[in-house]
Amino acid sequence: MRTSLKYQNGRQGIALIIVLSMLVLLSGLLVAFLSTAQIERGSSYAYSNSTSARQIADSTVSFAIGQLRDATSNTDEQSTWSSQPGAIRTFSGKLNSSRKSLRDGAYYDGYSPGPKDSVYKLYSADRMKLSAAEYVSTDLPEEVEVIEKWKRDNPPKDYVDLNEPLVIARRDIKPDGTIVEPRYPIIDPRAALSKTEAPATGGAPSIVEGFDAKLEYDENLKLPSDTKLPYLPMPVKWLYLLADGTIGPSTLATEKNPIVGRTSFWTDDDTCKLNINTASEGTFWDTPSASSMQECGNYGKSGDIPASQNGLNLAASQPVQGEYQRYPGHPATTCLSPVLGWLWNLTPTTPIYPYAG
Repeated sequence: MRTSLKYQNGRQGIALIIVLSMLVLLSGLLVAFLSTAQIERGSSYAYSNSTSARQIADSTVSFAIGQLRDATSNTDEQSTWSSQPGAIRTFSGKLNSSRKSLRDGAYYDGYSPGPKDSVYKLYSADRMKLSAAEYVSTDLPEEVEVIEKWKRDNPPKDYVDLNEPLVIARRDIKPDGTIVEPRYPIIDPRAALSKTEAPATGGAPSIVEGFDAKLEYDENLKLPSDTKLPYLPMPVKWLYLLADGTIGPSTLATEKNPIVGRTSFWTDDDTCKLNINTASEGTFWDTPSASSMQECGNYGKSGDIPASQNGLNLAASQPVQGEYQRYPGHPATTCLSPVLGWLWNLTPTTPIYPYAG
């Protein structure tokens, strides 16, 4: 009788161990399943966000291309268009006889504005198209004021600096991370510094001759040359993407049509390139593009080319065989692009800079 009870107690103990083991195993499987589901959800969420950001960036490029097409597809024979960094302008007025002289014999003809003179902005703003008169009187002064008063620690509402640098700490120089190496996405303000990366003052030559801009300096970070970290802001407005696909200022958002993303961009213009092989040393020559006295010149019967202060004489003064511009290295072009009318971008490319967030 005593042996039978021991045997039954042993069987009950084994059953308890088996049940507890199964519970531990099932708990482990449940935890593993929940962890996998959470990881998969996070991965799907991250992939969805990256896809949305990519779509917003693609829509930004399409938006800029749409601006280009709208500005250049005008079929009106009484108007024309001209591109510039950050904008395309249409002109429907006329030249008048009020020719005005500039220095060194240059001049420009007077222009009477027309009713279809417009500005198509190629950078993100609240109003992407407006009349030339509105642009000069309202938008341009406001945008210049934003640049002049830009503060990194307190930027204006709905503005973003496209030229905000990526700062890499040089702890090999100073362990506390106050010495940094900046990477500017568009324009490097160090071009305005001297060759020792100190502020070019007192007429000292800058690293890039002729480069000039209003710079800001960081009070806490320094370059490896011990100069304060410079900033060259390139502020543009955020454009907000709504649930129905509308792109515009944040004021367009409603409870039923909320904001799902935002983007900002600046479009540069490749036609601003300056060919140093045809525009250097005062011996300019290029293929004449119009049949006018100024472009073609006046070829006299005696074989002489009469001097003209305002003429280019491109057709009458063609270079002889073997004549070329003396410039070290291979022929090259340099793009000098004013940012919002007064900043300068020295990149020879034609990028669209989308920034989605």
